[in-house]
Amino acid sequence: PPTISHDRLKRDIHWLGYPVHEFVYDSKSSRQNHLQHLRNSLAKDEAVVKLLHKRLRNQFYRRKRSAPMLEDNVIFDSNGNAITKFKQYENRPITWRLLSAGYSKRFPIINQIAMLELAFRMWSEVAPLRFKRQDHGHIDDVDVHIIFGERSHLDCPKAFDGAGGEYAHSRIGFDMHFDDDENFKIRDYGEHGIYFVRVAVHEIGHVLGLGHNDKRDSIMFPVYQSSSGGVDLELGSYDRKALQRIYGVCRGTFDLVFDWLRKKPALTPKDHPRYIFNTYFFRGDHYWMYENRANRTRFGDPLFIANEWRGLPNQIDCYTQILDHKGNYEYEINTYFFKGDMYYLYDDEQDRVKPGYPRLIAEDFGSLCNESIPNDLDAVYFDKRTNLLYFFKGKWVWSFKNENIQKGCIEQKYLFTTLFPMKDGEENVVLGDVSQLFYSYAHRTLYVFVGETVYE
Repeated sequence: PPTISHDRLKRDIHWLGYPVHEFVYDSKSSRQNHLQHLRNSLAKDEAVVKLLHKRLRNQFYRRKRSAPMLEDNVIFDSNGNAITKFKQYENRPITWRLLSAGYSKRFPIINQIAMLELAFRMWSEVAPLRFKRQDHGHIDDVDVHIIFGERSHLDCPKAFDGAGGEYAHSRIGFDMHFDDDENFKIRDYGEHGIYFVRVAVHEIGHVLGLGHNDKRDSIMFPVYQSSSGGVDLELGSYDRKALQRIYGVCRGTFDLVFDWLRKKPALTPKDHPRYIFNTYFFRGDHYWMYENRANRTRFGDPLFIANEWRGLPNQIDCYTQILDHKGNYEYEINTYFFKGDMYYLYDDEQDRVKPGYPRLIAEDFGSLCNESIPNDLDAVYFDKRTNLLYFFKGKWVWSFKNENIQKGCIEQKYLFTTLFPMKDGEENVVLGDVSQLFYSYAHRTLYVFVGETVYE
């Protein structure tokens, strides 16, 4: 069979994230025999990864510093990233188990599981992947097996080297092993040691098919990087895009996206009242709270709307808040939700729909005028600069004076493109397809949602 050049072999090995010069052999003859064997076999594409797998376990070399193992049925591109999806993961969750024979001796089991769940969750937030802890059933039915171990651990052919060396190793699509001799810690601040979640996120990246890279701010950088300045661990843009090149991006639309603004009492009689907000995404019968500071959804979400937003229905159409300025930093805030032909006034303090609601939209929004606001609205937006409510449906927009909802009248009716001029060619894309308007207090920007596209 044709042979592969030494340079090709080095390149293939480097694609796995291993600088070739980091390996040393016990003897020159051992090295030559091993390389020749690989050269002769690498010509068969189906054998490439299997042979590299064997190479990682070969007794003729050892590692000078840590880097996780990358193996099993994945072809790599020149950046060290897998270019073949794990087809078996496309339509079901990826299951994992922390084996009872491999618990850490350093912290309670409940903390070990919680940190692993957080690490898996960080990847599931940036790609259409689902992870599920599976503590029961046959071990062969679990995708990812996780253990803590010291030196020679369980039946792993690769022993750990004690504290200060290799923190962990993993195999694509299979196992993660963590060195329990290392001084792993639960928190990313305040104490000396190695933040376990950071190491786990790195290893999960390998399990999912990511190799090492040379970006120091990437979670896949081969050398452990501790946090600084109180910044929480988050996946950077480079890591997100690397995973999305393999698995694609999360797709879908939301029924509702909004900032819920609430007033909190002043801390002292001399202080002004405080106003806080959180960002929420509603879809069907679930919702997510989005943490703007961390650029992620809240841990544990989604939750059921019915359980947390008492009195609200599922699949809500629209949301808005009317702010009535009372002077001296005082605002009266009224929160409204719309669905079908009904609207709901929400009690922000009691965290529930107010008594007497829902009410009919047609009866209260323009019933005393020549025209009422229609049902089944696409979006509602309150402009505190003009003190007007804007109702959106199809290609039309109605402005509504809101001095008193039940006595107000429609002020004017506009074409959507009159209020929101679009670029050439975009009119047909947007017209009639607006799903919602969202003013972000975090970004001080008004966003128009059209399907999966967002316009500023």
